[in-house]
Amino acid sequence: MMTTLSVGMNILGLLMIILSNHYILMFVGLELMTFTFITLVSPTSPRQVEAAVKYFIVQSAASIVLLLSLIFPNTLISSTLQMTMMMALSVKLAAAPFHSWFPEVTQGMKWKPATIILTWQKLGALTMMSRLMTQDNKTMMIVLALTSAMAGAVSGLNQVQTRKIMAYSSISHMGWTMFLLTINQPVAITYFIIYSLITASTMLTMEYHNSNHLSKMHMDSFLSPWTLVMTLSLILSLGGLPPLGGFLNKLLAFKEMVNNNMTVTAVVLILSSLTSLFFYLRVSYSTALTSSSQHSISFMVMRVKKKTMKNTMNNNPPFTLLITSSHIVPALGLIFLPTALTSLMAMTS
Repeated sequence: MMTTLSVGMNILGLLMIILSNHYILMFVGLELMTFTFITLVSPTSPRQVEAAVKYFIVQSAASIVLLLSLIFPNTLISSTLQMTMMMALSVKLAAAPFHSWFPEVTQGMKWKPATIILTWQKLGALTMMSRLMTQDNKTMMIVLALTSAMAGAVSGLNQVQTRKIMAYSSISHMGWTMFLLTINQPVAITYFIIYSLITASTMLTMEYHNSNHLSKMHMDSFLSPWTLVMTLSLILSLGGLPPLGGFLNKLLAFKEMVNNNMTVTAVVLILSSLTSLFFYLRVSYSTALTSSSQHSISFMVMRVKKKTMKNTMNNNPPFTLLITSSHIVPALGLIFLPTALTSLMAMTS
């Protein structure tokens, strides 16, 4: 009952942010999302309690700064206050350089709250940021976006814990989303929704197999070829590898940058994407190519031949309808890639 109430109030908070025209009401909706999420964390170990407390302290500090900026009257320092508001929202979004708390909090939470904090929980702050954006703070947003994309890509290179890898992946993708907000907000929302679907699928797959570490990524359930192919497609799609759905996300963003004559910025973001692709490939390698006496390729082939379709389905994760549908996202790349390439060629010619 309490969980259902918390979920309902969280959704109500997001609706308040989207539908309100007053900044204070938007702030109330943002805080409603924050506090209802804390009730959903339900910590059962000291590590999870620590993560919940860290999240509460960081979000509360950002909320204080945001509220003081909102209630200040319009004066000569209004441009400074607008920058302060953007920095407070960047803390809530875990955008670099205000991201140091995010990987530790994500690693300390259970899988489902970690999935929420990587996806749904950022929608409110993103919506409010898009409503508060002006020409005065647009340059600052671009700087924060580029910093976030590069910091997330570089910081994830030496990580071996899967939730931290997904956290740094979120920081990097948040940079792309924030940058797209400055040039085309519908494209930014589309980018974030596709990213959220793929991330949620990946996180729940890892939860089902209890893959807390890269060394555990060669899982028993990969005796099911369907699960193996889907997991690899999702991970590589996050890296923007063609012809998967995540590549179309990056292609759409690149098209908008070129249309707005932001070639240098596009090159920086693409370099950050290539850097982050390295740790996605590490996850893929640990998932499909590592082997041991128990998980050798010949052992897998022999067991798969003996499996019936019923047994194969029983070894697949019990995804919800949303998560099952999101597996289609990478496959959409195979369908729409020719059209996207044709449009890009026509645009650059």
